[in-house]
Amino acid sequence: MDEQLSLFVRLTSLRIWKRRFVLYRIWFENLVGYVLRAGAKRFRVGVVGDFVHFQGSKLEKARHFKVSSLAIVFEPYVNDQLYDRVLIWEPFGRIEPSERTQAGINARMGKINKAALDELQQKVFGNSLVIDPMTYAEPFLEKDGGTSEGGGHTANHTPLIVHTKPLEQIKSDSIYVRLIDNFNDGGYVDYRLYVCNGNVQMQCCRYVLVRRFATQSAGSLTKKIDRLSRFFSDEEIEKIKTYVSALKLDYGELDVLRDNSSNNLFIVDVNNTPYGDFRKVGFSRRAISAMYREVFFT
Repeated sequence: MDEQLSLFVRLTSLRIWKRRFVLYRIWFENLVGYVLRAGAKRFRVGVVGDFVHFQGSKLEKARHFKVSSLAIVFEPYVNDQLYDRVLIWEPFGRIEPSERTQAGINARMGKINKAALDELQQKVFGNSLVIDPMTYAEPFLEKDGGTSEGGGHTANHTPLIVHTKPLEQIKSDSIYVRLIDNFNDGGYVDYRLYVCNGNVQMQCCRYVLVRRFATQSAGSLTKKIDRLSRFFSDEEIEKIKTYVSALKLDYGELDVLRDNSSNNLFIVDVNNTPYGDFRKVGFSRRAISAMYREVFFT
């Protein structure tokens, strides 16, 4: 018992120091980045939408990087004349009609509510998450019809509801989907795929989550950056690319689950406003700079 406790203490201490090392490295990179950016020409990106929300995003967290000899600067959108590129952020449906905003990053993106995504899932992958809650006999989820913000909550911060038997009444603003059996390696496996300039990146992150609906940042047992081909077949990768192309997603992330019983893939969420920090995920500075170049300069 004492040996097990001692091992647990050592592992916990190691994790704490590992996190501290990542934070120190990020702080040092930020400091160096500010120095390098001082004399660089600015590349101004106008953010259409909620700029306060944007400031916690992955793009903003690494803004100090100097890419292609330019220093990227994000600013609240005012008018077309001020910016080199325009990025469409939240809230949706409030885009000012102009030549630049209509050509902005993610301006052409299709609907990402749950019903629209499931329709696209059926067209591309030939399977569906949506079930009839009045007849479905296995456990299933009740979710808000909007887009999931992660952490087991919907866009309206309504907790997910797990049902174990058919319902007598259903809600018009909810959508009902099957529970995917993605338990593997001691946890629930979630693949996070990254999209830059409409292209699915050839590296993804494989998370093993403590709880089924835990967030990747707070509830991960393990996370590993690896090539798509390590986890998906060539045919599956082509279907994912088709999905992204049909959605017209320029920049964002996909949450992908694999069902153990059928081996089918399900894209359960599309996030066009990713939060966090690429470096905490495990991406190198070089990989992040390459993604920045693809988003803004291609």
